[in-house]
Amino acid sequence: MTERRHITIRKMNPAGGTELTWQGELIEDTESWLKIKARFDLYDRIDLGYVVLERGDRFVEWFFKNRWYTIYEIYANKSTTLKGWYCNITKPVELIENEVTTVDMALDLWVSPNGAMSVLDESEFGALEISSNHRTAACDAMEDLQRLVRSHQPPFDQLGAVEPA
Repeated sequence: MTERRHITIRKMNPAGGTELTWQGELIEDTESWLKIKARFDLYDRIDLGYVVLERGDRFVEWFFKNRWYTIYEIYANKSTTLKGWYCNITKPVELIENEVTTVDMALDLWVSPNGAMSVLDESEFGALEISSNHRTAACDAMEDLQRLVRSHQPPFDQLGAVEPA
């Protein structure tokens, strides 16, 4: 079992600039992924159109060391209601001491609790100045995520989930 510890998550853009940082608690550290618990605290309430995030919503976050995406399983604050999964297409993460660094490739996938999927930010992804290898890896990652959702592979086997571990 991984020793639980506080972690800083740093979301970077492909040019190397920091876009966002937040705090979480490392729950598991395996050979291929990290599992972190965090709370939403950027705003009191923000309506993204496909989900409303509120201060205190609980995130169970998977950061992959060998895959080009991260997955955020989102629960309503003070309840077991699953809001859905927000998936970022990212370069594989790095964990150095108590900091996780992830490079966001702009392309995202929203997965509703019923399994409906919406690809987000395609125009921002198209405008990125990245190598063709990175663009191909990002597109392959999106296909992999959609396949995981359609086949109900973890963590997408949690449709209608109860309190996260």
